[in-house]
Amino acid sequence: MLTGVAQRHARRARLDGVEVVATAGASNPAALPTDGESVGATVAEDAEPDGDGPPRPGTVNLVVGTTRALPDGALATLLGTAVEAKTATMLAETGFTGTTSDAVVVGTDPAGESAAFAGSATPVGHAARVCVRDAVRASLRARYERADTTDSVPESVSAADYGVVSEGRATVSRVDE
Repeated sequence: MLTGVAQRHARRARLDGVEVVATAGASNPAALPTDGESVGATVAEDAEPDGDGPPRPGTVNLVVGTTRALPDGALATLLGTAVEAKTATMLAETGFTGTTSDAVVVGTDPAGESAAFAGSATPVGHAARVCVRDAVRASLRARYERADTTDSVPESVSAADYGVVSEGRATVSRVDE
């Protein structure tokens, strides 16, 4: 995984056999309007970066691991659980569902105690959600709430150096049609 966020902003959260390491930034936000209203540009204009250096991209990268042994289906569910928690946290903290380059990796300990499921209502899923939320929040604070930076979360996709709004309407029909 590559990240646009300096590793000094990485944060780790641990709970009940789950560990999450997160780097989080939001300079290239991704928005998905759900109310049918346009939120501005479809793709942010390439803006010149502030200062003399290159643009400071941001992304959300998560490494999620558990000491439990999960079968493939539960591992896929853990991925969905982690992405859901990342999305909810980013929406609450930044107003965006994520960025254009987010990545999540999940892992399991095949020698650990077996767990058949990893959804939100399971011990593994619950711990993963809490860890993702807390690690993402802490990484965002480490990146943006420092005395030595003027970086901030963009107020909109249009205000960001990079970003995307997924607009449009899909054709929806009954499955049997």
